Amino acid sequence: PELTPAPVRRTPRTIARRTRGKDLLSELFDALMDLSHMESADAGCKHVVQILQEHVQCDLAAVSLYDIDRDEFVVNSVFGAEGVVGRRERAKVGVASTVVKRKSGVTVASCGPDDVIHDDLRDGGGVFAPAMFRDRLFALVRVHRVSGAEAFETDELDALTYVAGQLGEFLSTQSKRAAAAEFA
Repeated sequence: PELTPAPVRRTPRTIARRTRGKDLLSELFDALMDLSHMESADAGCKHVVQILQEHVQCDLAAVSLYDIDRDEFVVNSVFGAEGVVGRRERAKVGVASTVVKRKSGVTVASCGPDDVIHDDLRDGGGVFAPAMFRDRLFALVRVHRVSGAEAFETDELDALTYVAGQLGEFLSTQSKRAAAAEFA
């Protein structure tokens, strides 16, 4: 069944303080220290979305887990849009396809219909990064801003790439734990 998402804010979100560059990475390093203590993949994804919400100026932050059997991303955790958790997106379409092929993050000035998980964010900017570990794809991490908002900068791409890398390592560990429990 098709989900009908609730509308997101249509005006750009403002944050009183904006950290940049190495200071942003330092804040993210500290914030991500608890990730390894999360009990499940879901808890880890929610933690990452919360961190992005707090540290990156955005109107939407989301983590979509990769379903290798269907070659799709499934929205797992999100800030900024209701009713999209569980939504599936093809991995070989739009920006997701570029991110998967390049195995690196990208910044997009104007997102198309295949690049957003909510229509209110179409034409706004986005940053996408793969959560990978040892060349294995686990998830897609993204942040968006509404159309007319300030463009994303290189330090935000670096920050999202760092966060996605940490999430990839965490999800790899969770995958190994699940496999070990299955054989126990």
